Amino acid sequence: MYNSSRADSYRNVNTASCREMQPHIFAVAARVHYRLIQDLGKPTQVIILNGETGTGKTFSAWKALEFLVATAIGNTSTDIQEVDTSYDIVRKVKDACRLISAFTTAPTEKNEVSSRHVQVVWLEYKKNNICGAKIASYLLERNRVTKGCCTYQIFNQVMTALADIEFADTGLSKEKQYFIVSDLNPLKEQQFREEFRDTLRAMDMLDFTINQKKNIFQVLSLIIHMGNIQFIQEDDCCRIDTDSEQSREAFENTCRLACLRREDLAELLTSTLISPQNVRRRHSMCRRNLSTKDACYHRLHSIIRHLYDLLFRWLIKSVNEILSTDLCQCNRLGILDIFGFECFDTNGVEQICVNYVNEKLQQYFIEKYVTSCQKDLQEEDLIEKEKSLNCSNILQLYEDRLNTVRKTLFAALNDTCLSTVPSDTGTLMRHVNATLSSNHSRRRFLKVKNENFVIRHYAGSVEYSCDDLFSKNTDKVPDELTITFSTSKNKFLHFLMIESDAYGKSSVKKRTMLSKLCYNVDWLIQELNECDAHYVRCVKLRRKRNTNWDRKGLYKQLANTGILHALPLAKCEYPVYFRYEDFCKRYYRHSGNSGNYGKFMSKKFEFFKAFRARNARLYY
Repeated sequence: MYNSSRADSYRNVNTASCREMQPHIFAVAARVHYRLIQDLGKPTQVIILNGETGTGKTFSAWKALEFLVATAIGNTSTDIQEVDTSYDIVRKVKDACRLISAFTTAPTEKNEVSSRHVQVVWLEYKKNNICGAKIASYLLERNRVTKGCCTYQIFNQVMTALADIEFADTGLSKEKQYFIVSDLNPLKEQQFREEFRDTLRAMDMLDFTINQKKNIFQVLSLIIHMGNIQFIQEDDCCRIDTDSEQSREAFENTCRLACLRREDLAELLTSTLISPQNVRRRHSMCRRNLSTKDACYHRLHSIIRHLYDLLFRWLIKSVNEILSTDLCQCNRLGILDIFGFECFDTNGVEQICVNYVNEKLQQYFIEKYVTSCQKDLQEEDLIEKEKSLNCSNILQLYEDRLNTVRKTLFAALNDTCLSTVPSDTGTLMRHVNATLSSNHSRRRFLKVKNENFVIRHYAGSVEYSCDDLFSKNTDKVPDELTITFSTSKNKFLHFLMIESDAYGKSSVKKRTMLSKLCYNVDWLIQELNECDAHYVRCVKLRRKRNTNWDRKGLYKQLANTGILHALPLAKCEYPVYFRYEDFCKRYYRHSGNSGNYGKFMSKKFEFFKAFRARNARLYY
């Protein structure tokens, strides 16, 4: 289904938009590529993949990327140097995606290999050839690092291939247990070792130096060791448990890899900084001991998540420096891959974030594709008004649902987390119920049930647990983290902290995870508004327990992804369309040709010029 012969049948870009093609991810990629190189529409095109978790979005995105890079190589000119340059870029793009995948994929209840971030792979085109690339990442699920199970694949790869990391002193041992990778499956060790070799091979192909690889794996090892640090409560303060051999070794290895003094690290993990007057003068600082073990663990896990986020951000930046050409004038073709809608037996704040993003992108699809297409078809009298959808009501439903989640649940949770008054789940419930009581229309989408929240999403109702809701949403990184690591002799960690400090000062500061989520989603939507979007809706036909196909489940997926709304419009559309003015600009040069054809076209273009003021399109 995805072999080279099937790809070849879609690869002729000269006819890709002039004939009907069988539905396939290659067909979508071929149409987008054709529109880009023919300057049809905006200079930036993007393919958006969406659907429930486990429906093959990442796989389809990878196949679309393979098709596009193969097409680019096949269409490259006969210039040997140009062929080599294009081939080198597309090879590095594939290696970069493979490398980033190790840091962003993890197993879930319904998907063994689930992408846990939003990724856009941008291919940069100049003169119809790929001249560079860029990878943008949004909304990495940081909480998964300290979940204790179902962690990112890179950690499993490291633990199963310690013998292959001879260039870095990790201090790890396969005979010992580690919290970060506590659910490592021995039956998959061979698979993880092979994947680790692929990860190393990708680093080599991207020209990562030995020192860079050493830095990456030392930070990963540091994170694994930090996960094993334990605490003991003594009266009204806590200390690091050095009586336990496991905790003591983890603490010593953390100090060694981070190049920090023991007293500095212990102070960072068991106390908090109060009102620093001058960050350069230590004697002006006041510290308060953390009184509970839970407070120490929350602080430790926050630092671990922050370190992983810094490493991943550096990795993305390094990869883009290798791939991108930084050309101001070049067309771009993007592939957007996003985590799918999730509903598990137990759902937490991670699922709230995932499903909110999916809800927002589904609203974008209805607004930009369904509503826009129907409006254009109505203006051109290509669809009967009696058969038209009531798009305004559908859009209003999405808007009301998103506003309910954002202004009722998110706002209440953020206010409770940032309040100086100690709060608990009961306080949050009362706050939400008070807001719902003042606006009964919001009860359609949000309600409180058994001290949990139930949100009625576009794809169905999901019940969310309140366990760890406050700690995960606050996710406060200690303000003195940069101060502590400023004394570190580990140059790479020191560099990451400086970069983090500069990034925090230059960006809008968001103090909770949900506020960061909303900010990043809005930023992503703004990016998509600058593009011509093309959609791939992924569904998966499943079997029931009696081995019969679940037809109702399939119909539900088709309805939830908007396919049933889009199909009637697709029947009325033509494969190529653009405005009269753009048509004149593109083909006006032919009007000077001699012969009857030239005279005929001259008259036609005089007719087209009369429609320049009209906001109409030409279909054929």
